[in-house]
Amino acid sequence: MNARGPQIGNFGGAVVVLIDAANNTITIDINGEGEKTFAVARDARISIDGKPGKLAQVPNEASVVLDLSLDQKFVRGLQAKAP
Repeated sequence: MNARGPQIGNFGGAVVVLIDAANNTITIDINGEGEKTFAVARDARISIDGKPGKLAQVPNEASVVLDLSLDQKFVRGLQAKAP
């Protein structure tokens, strides 16, 4: 069994505003309600259009789903769809 934390966003509900790969952070706009910045774990699973990728490759304005840690302090997994 794989324990998972909560998720934020769905494709269309959360959009990338800024990627800071140097600091391992992602800023997203959630449903047009405001921006929020999350730390991304160095070993986070990242997929872009269904293929493995790196944080620096996630395009601005991509739709994303974030799998958060159980305490919601960092991102464990990120799925992105290019705009």
